[in-house]
Amino acid sequence: MSQDEQEKEKAFRVTDRRFSKEVKEEGDEAPETQEVTGSTEAPVGETETPAGEVDFSGFVFSLGNSVLLSLGAIPDPSGKTDYVNLEGAKHMIDILGVLQEKTRGNLTSEEDRLLESLLSDLRLCYVEKTKAQGSHPGL
Repeated sequence: MSQDEQEKEKAFRVTDRRFSKEVKEEGDEAPETQEVTGSTEAPVGETETPAGEVDFSGFVFSLGNSVLLSLGAIPDPSGKTDYVNLEGAKHMIDILGVLQEKTRGNLTSEEDRLLESLLSDLRLCYVEKTKAQGSHPGL
């Protein structure tokens, strides 16, 4: 199979008929269509990641990561390792607390345990960080 034939096989074609005229009577013109062609291959250097379903656990973990980032417990993606934002960490912990309160009775036992243990761990990290910096924890 030649290179051109391989590329044609990988290509796809989309016909957009949203703005077409309906053909109802004989002699009317054919519907107007707009065609788009492309390839199913990702550009060089890019990978396709399927859009995953967002679940409660993933959401809670993302909020927890924000707290850990604010406490300097995990490295900042920009490379700053000494970045600490106690006020931001406390705010996110408070948000997780509100989430726990508002979802009480509506979570599975695993989700409830996850949220409870994550909040306990994050509060402990926050208190340890504020003590190390000589601040008042405020939780």
